[in-house]
Amino acid sequence: MNIKFPKEETRVLEIVRNALLKKDYKVLLEQYDNVFNYSMFINQYNEFIINSYVEALFKIKEYDKLLNLVEHLRSKDMESCNWYFYCLMYLLSNKDLFYAKSIISRSKILKDPSLNCYITEEESNYNMVFNLHYDLLITVGPCLILINFINELMIEVMNKKFDDEYMIMRLFDLLNLMYEYGVDDKVIDTFRIAIESLYEIEIL
Repeated sequence: MNIKFPKEETRVLEIVRNALLKKDYKVLLEQYDNVFNYSMFINQYNEFIINSYVEALFKIKEYDKLLNLVEHLRSKDMESCNWYFYCLMYLLSNKDLFYAKSIISRSKILKDPSLNCYITEEESNYNMVFNLHYDLLITVGPCLILINFINELMIEVMNKKFDDEYMIMRLFDLLNLMYEYGVDDKVIDTFRIAIESLYEIEIL
């Protein structure tokens, strides 16, 4: 039996896939409303496309669109630690810790015992995350590390103002901790590239 895919959704899927391959960010932005409207179909067909699209929005600094898309996906019971990582990194740079905590608290996958056991509201739980099996470390590790970092930071800055310089210093502390522990380069690079993009700095 032949399975028929919706024509318009399939057309959008192909346009977005080709634009991602070519890194054609103009086309990707033009297709934002279509991706938003057909996100369930696209994600069910190929989750990698949505992952890449979220990363592209982050790279070109379309943060509002990124947040809106991920919130929309969550409302449709679609979640990904990869999507949350980029949302939380932006909110961290924007010093909006309360919105970050709101995303974390509303997430179903982060409440799942298989992931939630690596998150703590008190002392940072980095070592347990660093020791995750390679496949888990690469896929969910950055998000879990970032959530623990946010929890730690909220205690540090409670009722205090903090600036970009302080945030960059604390993120450098986190990078150094991962280097010292010997965390896989893929995880460290995920953080490094995100930090460089957000703060327009180069980390050697």
